[in-house]
Amino acid sequence: MRGQMQSQPAGGKRPSDNRNSMQQKSDYGHITSKKKKKLADKILPRDLLVPESQAYMDLLAFERKLDTTIMRKRLDIQEALKRPMKQKRKLRIFISNTFYPAKEPCPDGPNGPGAERLVASWELTVEGRLLDDSKNDPNKVKRKFSSFFKSLVIELDKELYGPDNHLVEWHRPLTTQETDGFQVKRLGDKNVRCTILLLLDYQPLQFKLDPRLARLLGVHTQTRPVIISALWQYIKTHK
Repeated sequence: MRGQMQSQPAGGKRPSDNRNSMQQKSDYGHITSKKKKKLADKILPRDLLVPESQAYMDLLAFERKLDTTIMRKRLDIQEALKRPMKQKRKLRIFISNTFYPAKEPCPDGPNGPGAERLVASWELTVEGRLLDDSKNDPNKVKRKFSSFFKSLVIELDKELYGPDNHLVEWHRPLTTQETDGFQVKRLGDKNVRCTILLLLDYQPLQFKLDPRLARLLGVHTQTRPVIISALWQYIKTHK
């Protein structure tokens, strides 16, 4: 008798195996959809809430606000651990000016005729010190005035000194010789409007926000990580 050959599906799998695998996939998809539904049910849609559930919405808003506060405090603690303990001190700044009037040339001067100053000039001095710095510890080395600042810019009247000579800038280099003050000398006998900009040397560096952004985030002057965290929390809350 001749044997009869039965055809098998490609790959050597039986139809029953295919049905079992398909059933397992459908069961897995059903379980996954159940999990998604459970996650979605944690926050109820606003349309399904009754008017008496305003307390639930207030609770969600309070939870978001609490998460923002906890994140900000956590960043503050992390930065405080990296920095030494803060000490609140007062830095008093003294700004003074000295005017040197013009003098007539002296023909019989020791250095010859015309040796005296012919043009009037003035000198601006910016200096300062910590209050009660020597009373607490007389042997303590005093910090120089320039060590408190990262940069200093003195802006003079642009109409009097032109666009190329009206700015006096000092920026802290990597290696600098600290000083007790800054001096600016210019020629002239007219009243000069002057603007002095002092940038403190924060460690770590801090940034001052625009007044509108500061009111929005509730942050005035802070470090970069704190500002970015406050901005991200605002985006998540008001998305």
